[in-house]
Amino acid sequence: MTDLFDRKDAAPAPPSSPQNLKQDSNKRGDGQNACMVCGALAYFGFGVKLLAGRPGRWSCGAHRDAVKNAIRR
Repeated sequence: MTDLFDRKDAAPAPPSSPQNLKQDSNKRGDGQNACMVCGALAYFGFGVKLLAGRPGRWSCGAHRDAVKNAIRR
């Protein structure tokens, strides 16, 4: 099981275009959430309700607006 201090050099999930955002959350090789656009480590979650079993959509800082606006459509 990975924790905050584990460092893994796993490749990010394959990139996808902003027009084809996936409905469910991507996971990186290290188990962290991946940006839905570029596959980088995601820090921003939208529509996340963990207690309800809804993983939401995740994005990195560079693609935050693209993912946020895609949800509002």
